[in-house]
Amino acid sequence: MKEVRIRFVELLAEKSKRERRMLTIADVETATDIDRRRLYTFRDNNTPHIKPEEIIALCDYFPCEVSELIDYVSPLAEGQEYLRVPTELAFA
Repeated sequence: MKEVRIRFVELLAEKSKRERRMLTIADVETATDIDRRRLYTFRDNNTPHIKPEEIIALCDYFPCEVSELIDYVSPLAEGQEYLRVPTELAFA
């Protein structure tokens, strides 16, 4: 199954460790102006989409690259293959 994950929890933990203090969602909200409820959806990986301005704000806050914030797990990574339609069954 394809899955896009936002690595919010991991990046928050790494930043907390670098700064030697426990950072909270309230800290992220204050620094990024992203609503706390929205940050909870990122924490829980329960968001159907993420806005470009949210990506920019989070990448600036952590600091990280987009590829470090958003993780895509392809079904091919799990050993699955895409189904191919035999040419004789392909639509004309």
